[in-house]
Amino acid sequence: MNTTTQKKAINKFDYLGHTFTPLRNFKKVEIKDGNIIGKFKGIGIDNYNGGLWDYEEFYKISDSFNNERMDIFIMDNGKLVIPCENSLFEYIK
Repeated sequence: MNTTTQKKAINKFDYLGHTFTPLRNFKKVEIKDGNIIGKFKGIGIDNYNGGLWDYEEFYKISDSFNNERMDIFIMDNGKLVIPCENSLFEYIK
């Protein structure tokens, strides 16, 4: 019996009615003094005023399908998005 652990492939997963594909982590050139360089745009998925966004739940689902935690995802509408504590943002380079 083979007891070695195999690395999981990058897999799509569903959350709040959308499909997400992990893309990659931030590159060193995208971070300066601990801050992400780029523009962010709210896309209406958040936890304000009773919104259903849950950062921990998002990563719990992502981690169950993928071996490596990513910073940037492709949403089913083709937008690059980054999960933040209170909201999901479109990432515009």
